[in-house]
Amino acid sequence: MKNIILTLTLFLISLTINSQGYISIAGGPSYKAGEMDLSKSAGAKEGSYGAGWLAQVRGGYFFNKMLGLEVGLGYLHGEEQTMFDKTSTLQATGKSRAYGGQISGIINFSEHIYIRAGLVMKLGGRNEFTGQLKSKIPKSGLFFTTGLKYLEGIGTMENEVPLVLDIKRNNYGKFPLGHALGLGFKTEIAKNLHFFAEFEYLRINVDGDKSELVSFNGKIGNVSVTRKELFDVVSKLSKLDPKVNDKFNPIKPLLADKSTFEEKPDYSTGTQLQATTSPYSSIGFALGLTYSFGN
Repeated sequence: MKNIILTLTLFLISLTINSQGYISIAGGPSYKAGEMDLSKSAGAKEGSYGAGWLAQVRGGYFFNKMLGLEVGLGYLHGEEQTMFDKTSTLQATGKSRAYGGQISGIINFSEHIYIRAGLVMKLGGRNEFTGQLKSKIPKSGLFFTTGLKYLEGIGTMENEVPLVLDIKRNNYGKFPLGHALGLGFKTEIAKNLHFFAEFEYLRINVDGDKSELVSFNGKIGNVSVTRKELFDVVSKLSKLDPKVNDKFNPIKPLLADKSTFEEKPDYSTGTQLQATTSPYSSIGFALGLTYSFGN
């Protein structure tokens, strides 16, 4: 990834130092497009992590008055996406913090109107996952396996004890390649300096690669638990009812320090999550300035 960023940066610099080269900066909002399910789990909602604010720096070279080539680097500060509907026991949000690159061909239709089309790639960054899982544990099972430890403050008429897990993870994706299309208007506001406004469509999806735990907080009833204590409780409950493991195993990878995304995850390993394809497509509007080198 670092090599790709360095290569694009050097290429950008080499273009701009040419007498027909230019450099530009731009930024603006981006909105969801090409929405897909944000998870393969039940209750998943559609969305796109490409929505948010996008800032770019670009450099280009015109071979003549009509045709040019441009490369760019960008940063996406994504807005929070709700991943599941209210029926799901897992309520979670995700937001992107991503770096990307572009290479595009440009056609000037007139002095003021241009289009550009090319390839876009995600070079780095992460998707920040914040989730809360709510479930119930039979009070009788807790009493027989752990005594009164987790029953403090639980009413005598209650048959179940609430389990609440708050989880934060950073998810990282594989190298993707997508498409970019832009339509813009530009006008000169000073010698060698242009103002431009541009609509941009980005079509790109990212396959999950790995995931890292950021923080964990858990409670059984009114008692805080560590991951180790939680696993111990589950182990004891599973001796009373083996089906407990079937319900808990898919959750284990969310609690692991490091997990990977697999097409056919083996949940018993505790470190394999169901593979997902995260949508990053967007339609955006940007304002920017371009400085042209030479006369």
